Amino acid sequence: MYKIKQFFGCGTIRKNNGDRYCIRFRKFEHLLNVIIPFFVDNQLLTRKKIDFINFRYVIVHIMLNKLHLTEKGRRLAIKIANRMNRKRIRYSP
Repeated sequence: MYKIKQFFGCGTIRKNNGDRYCIRFRKFEHLLNVIIPFFVDNQLLTRKKIDFINFRYVIVHIMLNKLHLTEKGRRLAIKIANRMNRKRIRYSP
């Protein structure tokens, strides 16, 4: 994790649960200028790709436009976040 932090040049390492650690990127400008561009250039090849697309286009848009400060925007962000990661319903074409 420390190598990841060093690579990106931002983030903090925290104890997550028990003996597990996580890396967190808290500054919005780091997210916009470092993390998102990296994953745009190096696309995910797993189901996480859908979560990233939702996050990038919807959640970041909500935050950029300060819509998360409204009740409607907050509810939309929560609804999308609740469908991400392991909670996402599988889609098979």
